[in-house]
Amino acid sequence: MLRSEKNAEAAQQTATSVDCQRQKVVRGEVWASLRMAKMGQPLAEKEKHHGSAQNEVWSRGEFSSPVVLQRAGFTYLYPASLATLYTAPATYTGDLSRPLGEEADFLPSWHIAQWGIAEELPATINCLGNCHDNTWQVANAYATVAVTDDTVTLRQDARDDSFGCREFDLLLEPNEPLTYPHFPRGLLPFAYRPFLADSQTLVVTATQEVEAAKQGTRCPPGVDLATTVLGLSFLNLVAEQVLFYQLITYDSRGALFTGSWFFTGPSEYGVSDSVEELGFPSLRVQGGPIAYRIDVLPRVQATIVNGPESLDKDLRHWKLGGLYIGSATNGEAQIVSYHSAIRLLGKIN
Repeated sequence: MLRSEKNAEAAQQTATSVDCQRQKVVRGEVWASLRMAKMGQPLAEKEKHHGSAQNEVWSRGEFSSPVVLQRAGFTYLYPASLATLYTAPATYTGDLSRPLGEEADFLPSWHIAQWGIAEELPATINCLGNCHDNTWQVANAYATVAVTDDTVTLRQDARDDSFGCREFDLLLEPNEPLTYPHFPRGLLPFAYRPFLADSQTLVVTATQEVEAAKQGTRCPPGVDLATTVLGLSFLNLVAEQVLFYQLITYDSRGALFTGSWFFTGPSEYGVSDSVEELGFPSLRVQGGPIAYRIDVLPRVQATIVNGPESLDKDLRHWKLGGLYIGSATNGEAQIVSYHSAIRLLGKIN
């Protein structure tokens, strides 16, 4: 579908204010990662796993030669199920909820971030009648997280006036060991992640679907919206900088983003691309699922090299910092979306 210049321009103008709100609420989380990486605490202590046999494989050091694995291709994500999850509080504290799910012996490697929510999700699940089929949900008036095996449904409802014109995010995130050191890790240890200069590919895969979406009129034109996103963060320990890179897979306004900078430093940067910019179709309401498999590395490298003057352009200083996938509203909006089959794969030169 063609976007009008007027809609695109309005969306570009509001992107800065919308996404800057996200940076304010995740700032504590991201800068905790940067501080922990700079401190260089021993990985064996800082990134210790607690729980599953899969986690023990990592802690025993069976993956102690990551360079060998990287040359053959490797995964940034720790093997895990989405059938159990944590939730993070609306304000970053370094803590997560009790494990949520029906597999009592499996500690989650993923959590749900609920930035900007009017009331935090409850810490007790509704097992929907059968407490042994990996089908459950947590819900309140503003959000629902529903799980069926490894498919996660995210529902957001920001029609209440208490949301004003602010952003509300509901995001799936792997537990970053630098940010949540006391919980099972969902990402490869930071020391093992290659620099972008040494990387050959960085492939994000995920299946997403939008079941329903609607935006209201409470806020100025172009501000109310519902959206889905595939997002990554990158850390630069030398310059002490953070870059957020977001692929917009659905935008209720029909806006098209082409390298839209929503944060320009000097320490925090952020840029959005519509998924069409990388040659993939966007989601449509009730248009069915799309299985994305996108090598974002060339675009991220070019974004850094051609970024704002104050951004460190040396790719030898940048590493993956984190991953977030899910939905968001701004102002008055509603959205229901499905997310599954999430992978993050890499190769080195």
